[in-house]
Amino acid sequence: MRWIHSLYTRLAVGLVGLLFVIGVVYTALNSYATQRYVAQLDQDLNRSLAQNLVADKNLVEQGKLNESALKATFSQYMVVNPSIEIYLLDLKDEILSYPGDPKAVMRSHVSLNPIQAFLNGLEKYPLGDDPRSHSKQKAFSVTPVPTGEAPEGYLYVVLRGKQYDVLESMAFQGFWARAGLWSMGLSLILGLLAGLAIFYWLTKRLRRLAGRMEAFSASDFTQWSDEAMMSDKADEIGQIEQIFSRMAARIQSQLTELTEKDNQRRQLVAQISHDLRTPLASMLGYVESLKLKRDVLSDAQQREFLDVAYTQGQRLSNMIDSLFVLSSLEAREVPPQLEPFMPLELLYDVRQKHLIQAQDSGLKLEIEHDESNAFALADLSLFERVLDNLIDNAVVHASSDSTVILRLLSDASRVIIEVENRGMPIPEADQDALFDPFFRASQTADKRHAGLGLAICKRIMDNLGGSISLRNVPDGVVFSVGLKVYP
Repeated sequence: MRWIHSLYTRLAVGLVGLLFVIGVVYTALNSYATQRYVAQLDQDLNRSLAQNLVADKNLVEQGKLNESALKATFSQYMVVNPSIEIYLLDLKDEILSYPGDPKAVMRSHVSLNPIQAFLNGLEKYPLGDDPRSHSKQKAFSVTPVPTGEAPEGYLYVVLRGKQYDVLESMAFQGFWARAGLWSMGLSLILGLLAGLAIFYWLTKRLRRLAGRMEAFSASDFTQWSDEAMMSDKADEIGQIEQIFSRMAARIQSQLTELTEKDNQRRQLVAQISHDLRTPLASMLGYVESLKLKRDVLSDAQQREFLDVAYTQGQRLSNMIDSLFVLSSLEAREVPPQLEPFMPLELLYDVRQKHLIQAQDSGLKLEIEHDESNAFALADLSLFERVLDNLIDNAVVHASSDSTVILRLLSDASRVIIEVENRGMPIPEADQDALFDPFFRASQTADKRHAGLGLAICKRIMDNLGGSISLRNVPDGVVFSVGLKVYP
């Protein structure tokens, strides 16, 4: 029974109601217009009827009204032409004589204003009072009697009397009911069918869209195809189709992203559990050994156990700190504080910080730059952490006795900083996942790092509106980070 509440059903009901009102109004207006037209036509044909009656029947003799001839004329003419009614009025609008049943006359007076308008030609089709009704007005013919120069009253002829109304009503119920009403009813039915067909055609696209939306909902918002929504219409329905298509695509994208995030979260929890367990177990093992064998261990062995436990504790602390930073970046708890700075000065400061680490690894740390003194726009502390992670990663994976190069390039719109190290290139199969948390390239043997440094770099650059990428060179790897130039 859903069709009862559908838009098409409501439009159909509205159309039926509208056509019914139109039919009623049309019938009323057409009936009024027809009656008015017939009255005007009757008045044109019988405009001189009252005057001809007085002249034809010698109702005036020697300047006086012949009362006996008047009564005989009344009766004769109303028998010959039963559609008319003849009245004699005085100059004060009172009805003096009527040949029919006096009880049928409901008025004792008739307004003289329409009569004067008729006689003076002020109005072409005036309507006068109907003596047989308290409210109706009808077409009439009138003439002063006995003469227009010395009138004593008026001969007032109602052209469509009571008997005419009865016959007209009977004729309407017969002919008009069979012809006029049937033709009007047929026209309304044809109009209704045409309107329903048009509404069905107009709502076809809405029904299709509703079906697509229902199917999309039934599929738990996972199955949607734009092919069924290809509409080149520029109307409101076409706009709704396009907007819903974009919305459905957005919902699917968000669901896919949420699914991926959930999978990443599960992997992250599993990886965290594994990576945190390793240094913690090692640290607890050495501390427990030191506690149980303290009396039998030499001072050198005790210092060795303490050094290992401290190193594992430091590794565990660094890993927890990296996890905290990564989660903060993922949640975007603190928005970056952007400020202009000179990248070349920052590069020298970072080089100085990592110089001892590089020398201890037997590496050189050098800076190359162009002649530009461009400024960049970023959060200085966050961007410095990006450089720290990239340099630390390059020092760990660089070949012995090689050089790690910090290179600064700039153009009109961007500032590029590259960190290049000599060593094994990264396989193409690993490059896409290199910025994922806990991912380690397949060729590395270093397990001291949890694989969070590059993931943190990626999140920071995304928050800063910058970019990070990598490329292999013949004897090493180059990481590049880019920022917008501050004008």
